[in-house]
Order: sequence, then structure tokens, then C-alpha cells
Amino acid sequence: MTNTNELAACYEALDRLKNGTPRVEKFIGLELDKITNSIVSQEAGHDKGYIKNKRANHQGIVGAINDISNPMQVNTLSKSEVNRRHKDKVKNLNEKLGMTQEFLEDSLAREILLMARLKELEDELYKLSKVVRI
Repeated sequence: MTNTNELAACYEALDRLKNGTPRVEKFIGLELDKITNSIVSQEAGHDKGYIKNKRANHQGIVGAINDISNPMQVNTLSKSEVNRRHKDKVKNLNEKLGMTQEFLEDSLAREILLMARLKELEDELYKLSKVVRI
């Protein structure tokens, strides 16, 4: 196999991995951000170290792998919109935190009432019977 054919096999392997149809069973269901040079070269039928970052003729496939595994997140929102959304998110989380604290306090209050009632019933039981306290 010539060098051109080997690289073509790597590009085909990358396409199969992107499409979720790899030939190597252990790569089935692999997430795109987990694709590496090693995985692509194994899928292409080469050893793990076939694709090298420093080889000039491998720069194209290395770039394609990096583009797939590290997609840039394009943000078209203005900074003020991003800040507003963050503030809204913080506000919502603080509201949820407040509600959760209220629920916790209410449940603890119920627990204390139940413990007091249990103590009353135990005292009443001990008075009415000859049960020895432990």
C-alpha cells in the first residue's frame, strides 16, 4: 500500500467514525470528542502510532481529527446578553436553593414534632404498664 493509499484509508476511517459506522467493534458508539489519532489509525487498519502530528504529510488528517474531536463553540451572543443569561441562571438557582432550604426546615420541624409525640406516647406507655425503661 502506498503512502497516499494509507492516508486515504485514514480519511475513510475518520468518516466511518464520524458517521458512527466503524469496522472495529470496540469503536462502535464512540463519541466524537473521543476520536484520536490512534483510534483513526487503528480503524484504518494501521497500528496505534501510525498517524504522527509532526509528519508533514499527516497534517491534513491530524487537522481533520482535531476539528472533529475539538469543535469550536461559536458564540454569537453579545457580552451583555451572555451576562444577562448568567444573572438569570444565578437568580433561578438562588430561588431553588431558597425553596430547598424551606423544605428542609419544614421537614426538620415535622421530625421534631414527631419525636416529641413519640416521647409522650412512650411516657404514657411506661405509666400504664410495668415495662422497664432501658
